[in-house]
Amino acid sequence: MVNRQYAWTVKWLTVVLSMVLLISFIPTSVTASSGLINANPYKAFHDTYNESDPDQKFLDALNLKFYNVELDIMVDTNHSVYSGSQYPDYLQDKVKLYVKHDAAAWPNTRDLYKYFEDVASQINRNGGSVHGDGKSFIINIDMKTANNPNYEAVSSSVQAIFEHYGQLMSYGYIGDASSFSNGAITVVLSGAEEMKNAYFDYISSTTGKLLAFKDEVYSITDSRYGNVADYFAI
Repeated sequence: MVNRQYAWTVKWLTVVLSMVLLISFIPTSVTASSGLINANPYKAFHDTYNESDPDQKFLDALNLKFYNVELDIMVDTNHSVYSGSQYPDYLQDKVKLYVKHDAAAWPNTRDLYKYFEDVASQINRNGGSVHGDGKSFIINIDMKTANNPNYEAVSSSVQAIFEHYGQLMSYGYIGDASSFSNGAITVVLSGAEEMKNAYFDYISSTTGKLLAFKDEVYSITDSRYGNVADYFAI
């Protein structure tokens, strides 16, 4: 049970500290053109998208050398699926996943897979990693509960994206705590616990190879550990 949990749960110190650093030390007026943000592995970009301009904020995060970004996802009311030549073959008949935070019956925003296309393109340009330094790029995917998603269907859809970029992905095998292998992209599932559990169950019943890991959330109302190392305890 310990190995099973360790191979599935990711307790990132960078995730815990990154938003504190971002909020405390980065001026709100900083923009992509200001050049005031120095690259470091602790920076996180919360809500890395702009619903009125879906591309630019995410591209800014890449250009400013963030290593940790968040994308909120949801389905539409009808749980529409990808169908037609305008969508990648690997996603045909999979449920559509929109990147959006606020509940909407018809999100009509950018699809999750397009952000992975952006990341993969930059990895190819930079010789194997997003910023050309060999460090993994963390994508936090926050599942929203609006429109009553079918979590098993969502798991199948995200897994199709992960498998398409499998050679770039960090991975680990269920039940083997020593199997984690760091890749150019590390996906962490956050948000709805139902989604995290459905993805784990989906992988358990198929390949057993995790291409995404769940986060450990520490609320502002939770007690604090006196020793930072305790946040990594299994």
